[in-house]
Amino acid sequence: MLKKLTANNAAFSPIIFKEGLNVVLAEQAPDALATDSRNARGKTTLFHIIQYMLGGNLPTQLKPLKDDDWEFSLTLELFNEEVTVTRKIGSTTKLGISYSPELKTVFELYVEEGQIHVDTWKELLGLGLFSLDQENSAGTFGLSARVLLSYVIRINSGTDPLKAFPLQPAWSSRQHIAFMFGLDWQIIRNLQNIGQKSAALNAISSAADQGLLPSFSGESELLLERSEAQRQLQEFQKRVNSFEVLDDPQALLQQADQLTEILSRVRDEAFEDTRMMTLYRDALREAVQETEDNLDADVAFLYAQAGTLLGEAVAQRLNDVKEFHTRLAENRRTFIEQSLSALDDVQRQRHNQLSELSGRRTELFRALNAGGAIDELLALKDQALTYQRRLSEIEVRLQQVRDVTESQERLRAERAQYRQEAQTQLNRSRTKLDRIASRFDERMRRLYGVGGVLTAAVDNDGYKFAISVAGQNSTGVNKMKLFCLDLALLEEGVDSAHHPDFLIHDSSVFDGVDPRQTASALELASETVSSVRAQYICALNSNDVHPEIREAEWFVNGIVRTVLDTDTGGLLGVTF
Repeated sequence: MLKKLTANNAAFSPIIFKEGLNVVLAEQAPDALATDSRNARGKTTLFHIIQYMLGGNLPTQLKPLKDDDWEFSLTLELFNEEVTVTRKIGSTTKLGISYSPELKTVFELYVEEGQIHVDTWKELLGLGLFSLDQENSAGTFGLSARVLLSYVIRINSGTDPLKAFPLQPAWSSRQHIAFMFGLDWQIIRNLQNIGQKSAALNAISSAADQGLLPSFSGESELLLERSEAQRQLQEFQKRVNSFEVLDDPQALLQQADQLTEILSRVRDEAFEDTRMMTLYRDALREAVQETEDNLDADVAFLYAQAGTLLGEAVAQRLNDVKEFHTRLAENRRTFIEQSLSALDDVQRQRHNQLSELSGRRTELFRALNAGGAIDELLALKDQALTYQRRLSEIEVRLQQVRDVTESQERLRAERAQYRQEAQTQLNRSRTKLDRIASRFDERMRRLYGVGGVLTAAVDNDGYKFAISVAGQNSTGVNKMKLFCLDLALLEEGVDSAHHPDFLIHDSSVFDGVDPRQTASALELASETVSSVRAQYICALNSNDVHPEIREAEWFVNGIVRTVLDTDTGGLLGVTF
């Protein structure tokens, strides 16, 4: 539980927290003017300070206090004893800390000259408030004590009660909710890692399909290529080893003739495209040289004659015709430019093709023209090396295909295994999950008279949670779904040690909620924390408090701080 919040500036009055209901209330002063407001009284800022004291980053709202050397002190229960931390506004790494002698063995390794590093403080908070083992939660896709605290201290809450903040990744939401439900959150982390690896393999295959990487042919195709390369390599190696003179050049001559025929056809196509490009460039120059003034003059002359013969009504269409001819000329230029660009791309590809074909034909001619035994041997060795390189490339590609296939199969098997483990654990935890769901349903029925459903299932990403309320989807109902879930987790977590014994709700949790439901929610929160000996802290505007509870003893006793709409500087006592 939280015990006390103080500051080194006298403008801030200390706030003493207690077990049960704790309300920070913005009230209207008797002498308030129409321009006074219960908003912007520092209620949300108060909870930002608490988050900051619990290892959070410095929020924008507090940065103006940095120049005046503000520092706050928060006393809370941790490891069943009181601990007080002091943090200066703007401090990034160190906090002052004091604790009872009973906690010496816990802190003495981490505290130096009365100070503790903020990262160590967060680890100890995770251990003391959530029983979070930092060693198991560290690393990629790990749990965070700070995120868990954002489920406990709801500031500017969104509409999804399963998220600690609106932009929280789905995997993070699933993991932290699973942890608070008592499920094995590491299954979600393992499945997330599998999904990341699977996505990487898919990206490799996609890059190969797009030509960014060497093509990933099928294994059967590569085996055929390898068999042919091996046959050709063996043939040339046999000739090299026996020093045979090339006595059958017919096959090489036939290949050279085929390449010559292909080269001739490709050159003809290139010539035709070059001629078309010349025609297009001439047409483009003509299109550019046509000036709008000449076009206007021609059309104006025709319509001047038409106006004389047919009347002024015809001549009035001159501007429409001018615009039509302008668009026609622009479209013509665009078409010609696009055609030239396409032909230019084709020509570049054809140039590469001609270079490759010419190179292959040159190699064949070199083999055919080898005169003596040494020349022939060198030519044969060169061909053998070519096929050896090709065979090596095929072997590498074949191994890559097999590695990717094996990895994909292994990931599928691991995913299936983790899914089975998740389903088994989910089935074993049904009693606990049903108890949490029942508490959530009871609270929704008490507030709105309709049932609420909390479900848990398993998919490829692990545990999947969902919350719904029959026939209700208003802003107020969505906020109360969050409220009821948080209370259910608080009640369950006090026993499981996966939730601290306090819960904090900013006034945004009650935005859009009917004052009658707000009253019922506050009464429900008071009853819950009283039954489990926990603490509920909330901020409210007095106009959101229904008259039927405004004077109730349990509510009045729960007010720990009242700030008037006329108080200078609100809760902090200073204006900035």
